[in-house]
Order: sequence, then C-alpha cells, then structure tokens
Amino acid sequence: MEFPYPADDYLPQHSVNTTILTLAMGDLLKLPPHRLIEIGSASLLHDLGMVKIPGQIHLSNKILTQKERQMIVAHTALGYRLLKSFSATEDIALAALEHHERYDGSGYPRSLKADKITLYGRIIAVACSYDAMTSKRPFKDALDGHHALLELLKARQKLYDEKMIRALVFSISLFPLGSTVYLNNGALAKVVKADPANPKYPVVQLILDAEGKQLSGQHLVTTSADLSVQRCLSQNELPTQV
Repeated sequence: MEFPYPADDYLPQHSVNTTILTLAMGDLLKLPPHRLIEIGSASLLHDLGMVKIPGQIHLSNKILTQKERQMIVAHTALGYRLLKSFSATEDIALAALEHHERYDGSGYPRSLKADKITLYGRIIAVACSYDAMTSKRPFKDALDGHHALLELLKARQKLYDEKMIRALVFSISLFPLGSTVYLNNGALAKVVKADPANPKYPVVQLILDAEGKQLSGQHLVTTSADLSVQRCLSQNELPTQV
C-alpha cells in the first residue's frame, strides 16, 4: 500500500498523539494490559482510511464541496474495511469506524448513540478531538490545551461520553503541560507537572512574580486552594518573556 503523505504531515503525528492520550485514558480507566495493547493499536490506526483520501482534500484550507465532505466522511468506513482486510480484530476495526460517532447520535457514519458506540470508539473520539483542537491545520489555528479541554467539557453528554472526558482531564490535568497561566496572586507561570489526583492544582514554574518582575533560576510551586491558577492564557495573549 502506498501512503501518499510526507513524513511531516499532520496525520502521522495526530495518530501518535491520539495514541498517547488514549493509552493514558485507558490506564486511568483501569483497562487490563491486553485491552491497552488493543486500544493502542486501534488509536494508532484509527485514521487509516485517510490514506485513500487525496491530500488536497483533507489538507485544504477552502470550504469543501458536498462531494468532498462525503469523501472525508467515508474515511471511517474505508479504515474499517482496510483493517478487516489486514485481519485486525473487530474491536480495532470498529474503533476506526466509530471514532467520529457522537454521544447524542449526531456523528457519522451510523449515527450511533451513547453506549451503542463501542468503548474504544468513545475513548478515541475524545483523544482524537482533543489533539485535532490543539493542532494547527491549514484551515484553522491551534487551541491551547486548557481551552480545548473547556470545549470538550461543554460538549459532555452531548457529543462525548462524560466519563471519557473526565479520564482525559485526570490524565493530563485541567491545565496541560506547557500551559501558561496567571496565579491568583498575580504571578505568571508555566505548568510543568500534572497531579492526576488533583487536576486543578498543577506544579508550575514561576516566570514573573506578583510585581511583574522576571525571575531567574528555577522557582517551582505546587498550586493549591490558597495559591491557585486564576486563568490560562491563550496563544495570542502570551507575553514576550514566555
């Protein structure tokens, strides 16, 4: 099979990112080792059907025609058929088929609802969407991790299974690694470590103190109810010191 995309294309990186997130979520959901191996394989191959879609369509920054949109939608069924032709398990193939299904039945290709979507499909849907939101594409800018999580949380029990969103939040923190945040004392900091038990309270590296003075050296702080994250900055708000 030919893979008509360059090595630095979005799809390979998206597949790897989605797999990392999926495995973190699966571990938090206490999937047994053999299921983690299977869902890891499923997430790595969830967009396999895209190799059959011309790059000028899925990488386009123009509004797609109805026919082109139908081709994009078809990648789920194409992926399912390809995986079955490679003797993949039904669970792995169904993950490729269902990762664009949505909890309220508004997804594709079969408009499945809630638990009618397989567990792998519901997990990968969240991981895939988060990575897509936080990735720059020809047709959109990237969201930072925190604001992407907020978008997912708004859609819980509508587009996504709330349990799976919670698994993502507890896996990567409400303020993902690398997020730039203001603390409630006015200091500016960067998130350097998440605490799965307390997703609201990450460990941060101070950049500017409460008076706005730049700090040198390493100043690590574990946030808490007393010293908490007040706000996460979007990409266009980042100061020059960051």
